[in-house]
Amino acid sequence: MRRKKRSHFPIFLFLCLLCLLLLGIRQRITAEDPSFSLPGILKQFSSAKDKEIASSKGPLTSEISADIPAESSSTESTDISSTEGALTPVDNCYSYYYEQLSDVQQSLYHQLYACVSARKDSVSLNTTDSDTVHKVYHFLLYDHPELFWCVGSSQSQIYTDRIEFMPEYSLSLEEIASRKSEIESQADVCLSGISADAGDYEKVCYVYTWLINTVDYDENASDNQNIYSSLVGHASVCAGYAKGMQYLLNRLSIPCIYLTGTLTKGGSHAWNMVCCNGTWYQSDVTFGDPVFANTEDLPKDNLSYAYLCCTDAQIQGSHIPDQEVSYPACTSMDLNYYVQNGWFVWSYDEKLLKDQIITTLKEGEHGFTLQCANSEVYRQVCAGLLDTIVPDVSQTYMELHGLKQVNYKYSKDTDMLIFSLYWITHDLN
Repeated sequence: MRRKKRSHFPIFLFLCLLCLLLLGIRQRITAEDPSFSLPGILKQFSSAKDKEIASSKGPLTSEISADIPAESSSTESTDISSTEGALTPVDNCYSYYYEQLSDVQQSLYHQLYACVSARKDSVSLNTTDSDTVHKVYHFLLYDHPELFWCVGSSQSQIYTDRIEFMPEYSLSLEEIASRKSEIESQADVCLSGISADAGDYEKVCYVYTWLINTVDYDENASDNQNIYSSLVGHASVCAGYAKGMQYLLNRLSIPCIYLTGTLTKGGSHAWNMVCCNGTWYQSDVTFGDPVFANTEDLPKDNLSYAYLCCTDAQIQGSHIPDQEVSYPACTSMDLNYYVQNGWFVWSYDEKLLKDQIITTLKEGEHGFTLQCANSEVYRQVCAGLLDTIVPDVSQTYMELHGLKQVNYKYSKDTDMLIFSLYWITHDLN
């Protein structure tokens, strides 16, 4: 009996359908996950290997530059690649120190600014030169008084190919926002008093006077190294005064530099240079404050304009700037306060000076302040005033006010060649 021949067609058909089904599943998986392929798998393997190698690179050294203990906060790192692009300095902020840096250093400056302005815990910098990083960070804080939460100290970890830089902060993000609002509010109060058509000098003079009238010199003031102390606390030291001046002038688009140095009589100090209509001048708000000068014999409102828009030659007798960078020359006398107000004595003329003082008294003033061109003129003026002019003019003062007796007090600033005198008929304090 012959066996019936079996057909393989059904099996062939079944295998074809199975292949088509498997091919459809593979295509769907591949569309959902491109890595599900031989090239993708190899790429994942290579990437994993690279991560393993990278993780084996531990820090070579660690550096700590700290004056204030670090504040605990969540760990967050800003990679160098993420800060490239929008790296523009703050609007209306004159960045003199930034301009003194090389292109490479300016790139670091931008990366550091992106980190601290957002209060990031760290930033990865593509350099192993820690000295340069600290210099750039130092310059950054000099340019930006609005970064009041940066205390200046930091920690660093140096790797084979980079530095992980960790700035130290004094405030949390919530505290920064709250204080920033207070600072901006006080700045608005100050700047609201400036005329819309005021020139550069009028703006500088206004801010100088406002700070002196609203801030007391207090070595024990909290936050005295930043603008919160001067603008909100209204008590500070030289750093707070100078940064307050810089911050307010930045708001007015007046170029202003924050300087540090030492005083010839000892001690570190901070002050400013300001630019009016393209010309640079020295200015020191702290030295203009009578509370700092401690002139107890004179009225408390006897603020000094000797340190407003003065020259290098005038201020160098008391101020020695640090030599980190070269500064613009300040040689012009055209905005000197006493020159503009007719109280700058170029040469000694007894009659002319006596007549000027009498005219001032008749206008209702109780005293005067003058500045001399040089030490010899200053010596002659001081001797002439105390020996002859003031005794004679005191008689005129008594006649004008119907007095039988009058006293006077005076002070001398031998560094700036300033002489101030006030007649005392009641408690002017």
